Amino acid sequence: IHEHRKIDVTYKTEEGERQSTRIPLMIIIYEDDLYVGCQRQDGNTYTLKFRRIKNVKLSKEPFVEDSKVLDKLRKQVMSGVALMGSQVPKLEDVEIEFKSRTSLYLEENPFNRSMRISKPKNGKVTVKLRAEVNKLLFNWIVSFTDSARVIKPVSLRNRLKDYAKYLLENYGK
Repeated sequence: IHEHRKIDVTYKTEEGERQSTRIPLMIIIYEDDLYVGCQRQDGNTYTLKFRRIKNVKLSKEPFVEDSKVLDKLRKQVMSGVALMGSQVPKLEDVEIEFKSRTSLYLEENPFNRSMRISKPKNGKVTVKLRAEVNKLLFNWIVSFTDSARVIKPVSLRNRLKDYAKYLLENYGK
């Protein structure tokens, strides 16, 4: 990365091993895992899980770092999109009602920078934010178990309903 040289990588996938030349931009540490943030020829970015890299060799082929692509990848990493969402996130207005006992935790650990928390009333706080409806957001909401209720968007409510049906079907009432 420091020398701005491409890397030749053998990477483990569900279908087997894949060899290709990659443009490495950064090393990412996320939830006790290491990732390599890379750039495609078209400027889009993606990540490789470090532990799935079987072999890596420094290529003789250099690359020119594009500061706009690097900034875009940094933003994707900060939002979680680089690891759990699409590369071009579609942000939606999200509204979630939480039990007021979670307000301090929510203030100290916001989902993202757009998150706003209303003052507690009737034992509840309302959180509003703009985010991609993806696995990261879904898992964050589910982690609050019985303390969160999604108001909008409907697509997220439906994903949670489907998950509830799955849990009932597989684990009973």
